[in-house]
Amino acid sequence: MKKRILVIAAMVAMVVVGCFYASAIPMPKADGPMDGEGGPGGPNLEMPGSGPEKHLELLVVALDLNDAQKEQIQQILDAGRSRHEELRQELRQDEQALRQMLDASSFDEASFRAMSLKAAEKRIDLMVAGARLKPQVLAALTAEQQAKAEKIFQLLGPPPHGKGKPF
Repeated sequence: MKKRILVIAAMVAMVVVGCFYASAIPMPKADGPMDGEGGPGGPNLEMPGSGPEKHLELLVVALDLNDAQKEQIQQILDAGRSRHEELRQELRQDEQALRQMLDASSFDEASFRAMSLKAAEKRIDLMVAGARLKPQVLAALTAEQQAKAEKIFQLLGPPPHGKGKPF
């Protein structure tokens, strides 16, 4: 039960951080299969006038960020994106290993369980990495900007089911 509460709390924190974090993650172009990226609906399409850079610019305006704050937040998001990509690559490798275990002529339940747990831990690591961004970003803001940011998070609400990014 305690573990479940922690996972739910991590997911809620991830949603709140999502608008900042989404600004740091480049969206794949719609030029073919993306090897699993974009989820079951296919790859995300990059629409004109949207995307991570546009979202950050909108937040710069909405929160009236100065150049130093914008640079500091950009550095936080860049570091977050780098960590996110490392974890996603590791998760892809774990999931590939799981697929290979399923395709094997014999099934080793213990190995499959161990690899499944490893992949689940990577997913949790991804959520935690995203959740760590919110306090770092909020620390770069004034009290007034923090209050505005919280209102923006509330207005955005949770991402659609099955999507990791609110945009």
